[in-house]
Amino acid sequence: MVDAEVRINRDKLKDVSAFGYTSLMPDMLFARVRVRVGKAEVSAVLEWDEELGYPLMRLER
Repeated sequence: MVDAEVRINRDKLKDVSAFGYTSLMPDMLFARVRVRVGKAEVSAVLEWDEELGYPLMRLER
């Protein structure tokens, strides 16, 4: 693994709880992991798709 990033949508978190504490839902998360094998490197992303109402994964070069 080269690096990783996870973000929580704090606006959606505030909408659910005035105290900023609740169970995380899929639409609150964004995650990216970058890996390298030999000379090849790729990023995998998980993020919420508003149009589909579902979390989607994709690979990026």
